[in-house]
Amino acid sequence: LGYDEQSTPALEQHVQKILKQPIHHVTQNLPSVNTKTGSQTVLTVNPEHCKANLALNSSQYDRIKTMVTAARTHSEVNEFHDLSTPWKNLLQLIEQDDLIKVLDLYNTIDAKDPVKSAMETIHGKPYILQLICASVVARFHSICLGDSDVVIDNKGFETLVQQYHAVIQSQQPENRRAFNFLIGPPGHHCHKKAAGFCTSNSGALTVLKTAPNEFCYIVGLDINADNGLNNVLKQVTSHPSWNESLKIRHDDIYASNVYPIIKMEESRSPYYHYHPIDIAEGEKPIEKQSSAELMSAIMRNRVTDICLRAHSHQAMHLVLILGFDSHIKDGSFGIGTNISRRRFSDADMTLLYTTIQKCMIQYPQRFHCTAITEGGYSIHLLKEQVNAMMKIVSSTPQKETVPAIDTTPQSNSISF
Repeated sequence: LGYDEQSTPALEQHVQKILKQPIHHVTQNLPSVNTKTGSQTVLTVNPEHCKANLALNSSQYDRIKTMVTAARTHSEVNEFHDLSTPWKNLLQLIEQDDLIKVLDLYNTIDAKDPVKSAMETIHGKPYILQLICASVVARFHSICLGDSDVVIDNKGFETLVQQYHAVIQSQQPENRRAFNFLIGPPGHHCHKKAAGFCTSNSGALTVLKTAPNEFCYIVGLDINADNGLNNVLKQVTSHPSWNESLKIRHDDIYASNVYPIIKMEESRSPYYHYHPIDIAEGEKPIEKQSSAELMSAIMRNRVTDICLRAHSHQAMHLVLILGFDSHIKDGSFGIGTNISRRRFSDADMTLLYTTIQKCMIQYPQRFHCTAITEGGYSIHLLKEQVNAMMKIVSSTPQKETVPAIDTTPQSNSISF
């Protein structure tokens, strides 16, 4: 579908034609619609690729429902459903398959609206329009975005909106806790396009909501590289409007021999230092030692180092990018090339979460923490992640230990 913010009869006719077709009748390259200001292809469908990925049943909406159901069995849960009226109306129009009205309404929402601003800052408007179009078309047939492994159903765009709304609300001063566990879809591969089962990037938004003059320390604990998160943060921190008082350190513990099978490069700027730690190249390769053991040891060492070297009055936001891809009970999901066994077990998950808990206990006054779910796909694993994390939430003092934010600009003693 081609769309450039102008509703045209040609576009509407083309959409209606697509909505009437079974997915296997939709051609691989859909024509774009030309207007006076040009055209932009925002949605392509590859039927064969869709068929293979639809078999994985990787609906992010269903994933969240499973995790929320598990979370509701615990007492320390906050839910945010109070979307503004324009967003509610827009999501209703998606359910009614009215793409033209959906796009028109989206463009009337104020650019300063927190959710819209977050989406376009992190992903860019073309991707948002692509996701909207895909969600409407998927009213009858779940589809894949282009040649990616991301399956979009009718709840695709709603999942993004609800997730970003929840992240924004959870980082408000009145809602922020000493330890925050954010339930949602995986996102650390997503930037300007969907990738690696990711359609949003809650980690990026969480970092961007760090309070002024706080030091943000990210630890990537998903075995897959935080490539999308890295791309987002490099882009936003290089923008002239970036708040110079917010500085970010990102230690990404990953294995280069699994998806996305790339060697991440260290990058450093005045405001963002990305430091990849490739455990596939260590003395004990990932195939011969539990990756959870390596990641737990590295994380505790790094967190301890940061806490010891930071100013005593420096408020810090610790962001943990968590994931268990692939767990032994994850079924048919692939785990990358040249690895014949699953990478995580329940014992590994317990080890990693116990290490996080020890860090919270050891340095209760040094930081507040936001842990974000990433990889992990079986119903068993989703429930276990929630239950394990909620144990940390319930055992961490929540009201007294949130660091007071010193709004006086300070020179940062932490090495970038």
